[in-house]
Amino acid sequence: MANVEYVFGIHAVQTKLQRNPERVQEVWFQEGREDQRLNQVKGLADEQGIECQVMPRRELDNKVKGRHQGVVAACTPNPAKDEGFLKDLLENLQTFQHWFFWILVLLWA
Repeated sequence: MANVEYVFGIHAVQTKLQRNPERVQEVWFQEGREDQRLNQVKGLADEQGIECQVMPRRELDNKVKGRHQGVVAACTPNPAKDEGFLKDLLENLQTFQHWFFWILVLLWA
């Protein structure tokens, strides 16, 4: 898999499946590890139609550096942002601050 970002750990993978399931390509689970939390993550992946595989712990250990807690997801990376994105973000923030200021003024008047 070219251009892949690995997300690992129960909470991280669960959040990715809940918030950005379209970016999750595949989920790998540790062989022989069956518990309620991993079953919940597997259920989320199944609901989204995401391919799941079971593999030995050593293979998961080789995919990521860190504690994977028995689950690793291969994801499409976030798209790169450019200067235009930052400029738009700052302009929106300034607009928000402007409106927020006037809302506070009206509430305190």
